[in-house]
Amino acid sequence: MSPHDPADKLPSTGPGGTPRVSPHIAALAPYVPGRPEEEIAAKYGVKDPVKLASNENPLGPSPKALQAIRAHLSRIHRYPVSDGCELRKAISEKLDVPMDGVVLGAGSSDLIECSAIAFLDRDENAVISEGAFIMYKISVQRVNGNIRWVPLKERTHDLQAMASAINDKTKIVYIANPNNPTGTYVPAGEMAAFLESVPRGVLVVVDEAYREYIDRPDFPDTLRTVRSGAPNLVVLRTFSKVHGLAGLRIGMGIMHPELAREFHRVRSPFNSSRIGQVAALAALDDRSHIRRSVAMNRREKDFLEKAFAERGIPFTPSVGNFVLLDVGCDPMKLFDRMCARGVIIRPVANYGFKESIRITVGTHDQNSRLLEALDQALPEARGR
Repeated sequence: MSPHDPADKLPSTGPGGTPRVSPHIAALAPYVPGRPEEEIAAKYGVKDPVKLASNENPLGPSPKALQAIRAHLSRIHRYPVSDGCELRKAISEKLDVPMDGVVLGAGSSDLIECSAIAFLDRDENAVISEGAFIMYKISVQRVNGNIRWVPLKERTHDLQAMASAINDKTKIVYIANPNNPTGTYVPAGEMAAFLESVPRGVLVVVDEAYREYIDRPDFPDTLRTVRSGAPNLVVLRTFSKVHGLAGLRIGMGIMHPELAREFHRVRSPFNSSRIGQVAALAALDDRSHIRRSVAMNRREKDFLEKAFAERGIPFTPSVGNFVLLDVGCDPMKLFDRMCARGVIIRPVANYGFKESIRITVGTHDQNSRLLEALDQALPEARGR
């Protein structure tokens, strides 16, 4: 049956007599998260599994955030301040951006969804790189929008090709910088040229979830572009990564105040929790925790990449807190054998990398355990 057939010709119920879901929702593949330790421990009978699957901070949450959470627990019977004005003010001062241009979300993924809801109609499209963070695809499909796919170039966003893909139906371009799961980034010159070329009526969402880990001098200063008054740029950051607050789901979008008004129209009321707001407020100023986290990540990423090179395992050099490995076998087979040894990794076949896994950089003990398990599990998965 054609999706353009009259609604009264479509069945009113789906399988099992349940209400029929919209066809574009039925076609959605749900987001697949990293598997939790509790599930792996129960399924494989292992104690204290190491989770290196979700790019979380292995040092845990900011100590200042924990202190703030404990002090605020007696207030959780109250709704949060809906727009998180105190946290937005602190972000504004910390990043030197207008407070009216800061929007909070339940993680930056919430704001990705808000962008699609606010700006994309069903006959319009978004430009997305193949192999980019999968929430861009899911968010566009949820609103029945179209996607113009652009291949990665050397596992990096090809901004020239993305600019060429923009047509008169394009409303959004999504750019992950650095990209998840490849760990690559677009340098400042390429980003500046791209932003200059994009029509003002096209929203550009630059997702910088891993920004705090970056120490490259040619990394784009997108906030400077926001400060200059760019009317169509949204920069996303999150408290889920270096700050260690992934379980509290709180992120931020930084943009022109006029754009922020549109995001406020579509975001859910109270989309950032009271505990999330106070924890993020404390974490924002925990410079010691950020320094320790960044230093450990840099040291341990170098350790892992050297170990992979010594083992002859191809990988993509990363600027984030994770590494993409090309393992030369079915990643689910390797996943199963690694979990049996108490180490949780992330297959990324759903991103188009059919024989690859993504590994989060852990502590030295966790990384050593990973390598020991990999040395045993990889030959098994390859059938050797």
